[in-house]
Amino acid sequence: MATKKKPAAKKAPAKKKAAAKTAAAKRKASAKTTANADQAKGPRAGSKTAMLLDLLSGKGSTVEKMCEALGWQGHTLRAALTRLPNGAKAERTREDGVTSYKLA
Repeated sequence: MATKKKPAAKKAPAKKKAAAKTAAAKRKASAKTTANADQAKGPRAGSKTAMLLDLLSGKGSTVEKMCEALGWQGHTLRAALTRLPNGAKAERTREDGVTSYKLA
């Protein structure tokens, strides 16, 4: 007994697929541009990064105070200080065995 072959599934013409891929690529690029524009404005209000920048502004703050305020451990705080937004730099000072940071 011969088995029946299933009919082949119809494929969309190549032009439609290419157009769909192009449209998807445009949406993706647009989303990246929007995300980059949001990052250029700085951290979101109320975020931990915004809180960290507030603690660093002015006279700065000690590591212990920042860890307590943010709920972070010391190594997490130091890692965050290496990647501050908008090219901000943290300046470290050490007096009497207490390490402090402030915006440079």
